[in-house]
Amino acid sequence: DNETESSDETEKAFFDERNELFSTIKASESFESAIVKITEKYDLALPCKLPSEWAEIFLNFEILDGEWVNVLTKLKELPQSEIKALPEHDKALKNLLIYFIYRHLADALYDGLFKERVVFSIISCKIISELCRCGYSIYEIARMYSSEIEYSEENTNKLLQIESLEA
Repeated sequence: DNETESSDETEKAFFDERNELFSTIKASESFESAIVKITEKYDLALPCKLPSEWAEIFLNFEILDGEWVNVLTKLKELPQSEIKALPEHDKALKNLLIYFIYRHLADALYDGLFKERVVFSIISCKIISELCRCGYSIYEIARMYSSEIEYSEENTNKLLQIESLEA
């Protein structure tokens, strides 16, 4: 059956590509260098927004926990500069990026949003690192981000649309 063979080939190619992403991340000397390699390989355009602009976007999403509003409000009040991952979070961010890609990229097999889902994963990690400037640990922020963005299909879809409009 040609359709089954084609589907199997598509899945194999997808998993090979995903494994290559994992290898790139693991082999990179830092989170930021992994991002450079990935964005160049896939010709990705990462949205250039200030932390306060991301805070505004997230404040307009469905909010599940009032503490999330406090974190986003603090982020808006901090001195603003381009989002850069904090070096002390490097190992955690590389692991988090692998997790996001593992969890979200498989849906690209069904919706075709491969690049958007890779961008979603990268941006999620960068924002989590940035939110740590608000006085929370990376683990607490990752948990909150996961609850507010990742586990809300509506919020995840809104973020995927923002990425596809920007790219």
